[in-house]
Amino acid sequence: SSGPCKALLVKYIGFCPSVVSWMMAALTASDAMAR
Repeated sequence: SSGPCKALLVKYIGFCPSVVSWMMAALTASDAMAR
């Protein structure tokens, strides 16, 4: 069962930077809208 789990972890880590940048952009946009 470690095979699929490890593959999923590698996939998640691979997407992590783009997800973080997307979240930061969304937070910045919502923060700008709040003002």
